[in-house]
Amino acid sequence: QPNSCTLGTACEASGFVGVFPLDGSQVLIRDKPCLFKCLSCSLDMGDAPVGQLCTVESYQDPGMVSERGAWCDVPQGTCYDEEAYITRDGQLRFLSYAVCQDRSVAGVPGFPQAGVGTLAPDHASFTWGTSLISATPGVYSICWCPAGRCTTAQDYAVPGGVMHVVGPAPSQQVLRCTAGQPCEALLGGHALEDGDRLLILTENRTCADPPPRLP
Repeated sequence: QPNSCTLGTACEASGFVGVFPLDGSQVLIRDKPCLFKCLSCSLDMGDAPVGQLCTVESYQDPGMVSERGAWCDVPQGTCYDEEAYITRDGQLRFLSYAVCQDRSVAGVPGFPQAGVGTLAPDHASFTWGTSLISATPGVYSICWCPAGRCTTAQDYAVPGGVMHVVGPAPSQQVLRCTAGQPCEALLGGHALEDGDRLLILTENRTCADPPPRLP
């Protein structure tokens, strides 16, 4: 389910349907894929709780510390960052760093409520309150969490769609125009459309000020 929110406005994601109970559930906006099946380390006889088999030892050079941090083996096809490697006895295995490291609830900077959306009264959408979005424009993951256990990124494991943050990209460019000549600004961003407009303000005003009447 694609959703979009525009910079400088309040945000709401809608269109969620399903047979699962929604009361008390939440969603988290992430700049990475949802963990989904990437929830446990792999043992030959089954799965182990996260952290039990996580190691900082380099798989390429056992005894040395991996510069990329803790990792463990995972079943193929479960983690978005999985990498294949060959053990010393010639076995093909798959490892993940995300399963050991990607545990905290850290939403996208610039989203209200630390990126956590709560269920709206209509029980079909999630809201980030009345605060305005200031996140970097782009495409993000919406990750769903059932009610009562939304404390780590592992809990927000179910993909709930994508969120498009619409607007111009942050820029430090200085625009110089000459009196009596046409003026043009090159501006990047995400999902900009024909009809979008820019407003040039005097130095004593900011974009947060009430807009003037436009012709």
